[in-house]
Formats: sequence, C-alpha cells, structure tokens
Amino acid sequence: MPQVATQMSRMTRRMPVGAEPQPDGGTSFRVWAPRPRELQLVMEAESRRDIPLTRDEAGYCEAVVEGAGPGSRYWDRLDGELRPDPASRFQPDGPFGPSEIADPASYRWRDVMLVLNEDAGLIAWADPSLDITSEVLKRIQS
Repeated sequence: MPQVATQMSRMTRRMPVGAEPQPDGGTSFRVWAPRPRELQLVMEAESRRDIPLTRDEAGYCEAVVEGAGPGSRYWDRLDGELRPDPASRFQPDGPFGPSEIADPASYRWRDVMLVLNEDAGLIAWADPSLDITSEVLKRIQS
C-alpha cells in the first residue's frame, strides 16, 4: 500500500503540476487549487485511500506517495467531490475517469521521426507517413 513521504525536499520536478514519478521511487503529486477548502489525493488500489496534500501560500497542494508509480490510478477530491487531475498526462478511461500516473521519460515514440542538424541548432519532428523526399531532408540537414 502506498505511503506518504514525510519529506518533500528530495522531490525532482520537471513540470509545475501533475503526477511525476521520482528517480528514487514514489511519485510527487502537485495541483494548483487555491479555492477549495478541502483537497485530498485519492489513490485507487484494492481500496481507495485519501492522502492529505500540503498547501503552500501560492495555492499549490502537494504530497509524495511512496509505492505509487506508473500505472497507479488516482483522483483529486475537492471539497468532497472526486475529480480527475487537470494536469494528468494519461486518462485511460476518458476525461471523467481516474487519472493514471505516466512516466513521459519511458515513452518510446513510434509515429514520428527526428531530423537533426546540430550545426544549425535545428531539431524537426515529422510524421513518417508524410511523403518527405530526400531533397527536403537534404535541405533541413544542410
């Protein structure tokens, strides 16, 4: 069962809000919600469990949950009402279902190709189904 960490100073965040898996395990959760009187994180597992979030003076609420990682599902409970995370990176059951922790660093891109010209500082993404001729690629890379 996931446990809430008592120290949040060891968090590593790349995005200001949402669920972010941590390098040493667990997941950092952060949501901006300055108005609700009550806000908890609800982890879906064998049984739902409410986890208190710590609110700062700017209205950001956060917690680190040990044992929660990619594939774990969760909700935000705002003033008693379950809501998906507005900064969720994965909603497998659609916009009204629980949010699921995703690790963007582990995603393998399958439907894009990278065209890189380091000398020009150019990085371009293209859908490989497009008809990009070798002449176009030569221009990008030169």
